[in-house]
Amino acid sequence: MKIALIGTGRVGTALGRALAGSGLQVASLYDEKLSASRRARTIIGRGRIARDGGGAARAADIVFLCVPDGELAAAALELALTGIDWRKKIVLHTSGSLTSAVLAPLRCEGAATGSFHPAQSFPRPETPAAAFAGTTIAIEGDARAAAAARRLALALGAKPLRIKASEKLRYHAACCFASNLFIPLFDLACGLLEDAGITPRRAEALLLPLVEGTLRNIAALGRVRALTGPISRGDAATAGLHLDTLPRRGSHRRVYQVLGGRALELAVRNGLDKKPAAAVRRTLERK
Repeated sequence: MKIALIGTGRVGTALGRALAGSGLQVASLYDEKLSASRRARTIIGRGRIARDGGGAARAADIVFLCVPDGELAAAALELALTGIDWRKKIVLHTSGSLTSAVLAPLRCEGAATGSFHPAQSFPRPETPAAAFAGTTIAIEGDARAAAAARRLALALGAKPLRIKASEKLRYHAACCFASNLFIPLFDLACGLLEDAGITPRRAEALLLPLVEGTLRNIAALGRVRALTGPISRGDAATAGLHLDTLPRRGSHRRVYQVLGGRALELAVRNGLDKKPAAAVRRTLERK
């Protein structure tokens, strides 16, 4: 089956590279920025650069819309007005938060529509194809589109997950908590080390093995048993000292209190006694 990629930014290019690397036929590419299409063609190693979205989609069996969320509705409408026969085509978008409903103009023209969201981060277009191996891909949409999306996910070595349209936003928020929102948390930690006189590069080098070890512990033990540190032990005194040393300006104290409260819930689930748990709770709640 021939695949067209419309939108060749970080996600579109990484996906195209992985699809081509899996032996699938990436036939055409289109991006509003010609330079992006050319870069994608170089990275993917194949695909004809089209002059417009309709030109990319016309000869394809599966069309991936990899444009920003705010542009999806307009892109779908524009494609629906091209006069292409969509009845045998499948259109998938890669948004994590939007459902296939945003592709309604194409569905009205007969296309099978769905969403195909890799639960993975793509910081650069050159992301290796191996990034898809073992990655979950959330699939939503009508039966024909979902079946094709599942086949593509398996071809990439990924794990397909069928998700209800009504739960798409909750799924995407979870991904943001685990990935996007971890970065500012890591930045806060690095900032504390920098305040202590440690250089930014050394701060990252100091903390990264700790983060990696934590992820290995979660993989081996699960998120409840993997919890360590003073709150997990019911050490209210150390938690209080932490709060005392954190700057009142900025968000350090609020973040510590909120996440500390969640850590305490996990510690209780893991068997922390009521008395030390209560002491930690009082410490975290103080002004």
